[in-house]
Amino acid sequence: MKQLKKFKGASLHISNTPFKKTIKRGTKIKTKLDLTKDPNVRKRLKWIQHYEKHQNARLTCRYFGISPTTFYKWKNRYKKYGLEGLKDRNKRPHRVRQPQIEPELEFLIITVREKFPTWSKEKISVFIEKYLDIKVSPSTIYRVLKRNNLIERTRKLTWNFKKRKQIGKKNRTRRGLRADKPGTVLIDVKYLYWCGKTFYQFSAIDKFTRIGFAKVYSTKSSRSGKRFFQELEK
Repeated sequence: MKQLKKFKGASLHISNTPFKKTIKRGTKIKTKLDLTKDPNVRKRLKWIQHYEKHQNARLTCRYFGISPTTFYKWKNRYKKYGLEGLKDRNKRPHRVRQPQIEPELEFLIITVREKFPTWSKEKISVFIEKYLDIKVSPSTIYRVLKRNNLIERTRKLTWNFKKRKQIGKKNRTRRGLRADKPGTVLIDVKYLYWCGKTFYQFSAIDKFTRIGFAKVYSTKSSRSGKRFFQELEK
């Protein structure tokens, strides 16, 4: 009783106490909880808020059912980076391994593009699958064309082709594919059966000059297609 009388009327100051600092930190975390909508960030902020209030890591881990390793991982990231440190990081590697493509198939794609510069990657894909029986995705064709700087040039050629087409549309009657000069080549592959075996005839004909060229191969592959185009160039 004497001790109580001694301090009777005295005021209690908590301006420099750790308790007030904890209150301030807890208030800041509560404000951040109101600002963020990310459920994972909110969950981790609640861990930090509980720890700041009780100053006991084990108690916080038991309360939320998390391991000390998990708690300290996010606590340290929050201390170092703030609210951004509580966000999930992108686990995708910085450098993604590009799928490999056979040199023969890449040569074939480039050759078809140079022969038909206005064709899209989808049309090239259909052409190669139809006549060479090789499945190659449009995305793979796009990567090959981009790697060989054949994208921007093709866009310009396509635009010029469409413009010329619109200008001369009224002045001509469309009767199949026509050519005004040498260079427009039609390519086809036919099956030949001989002595119980299947052979493949690769044919090419210039629409303007009507000059034809044909070769027979035992397989319908990208290697055969490459050889055919190389011999056609000669």
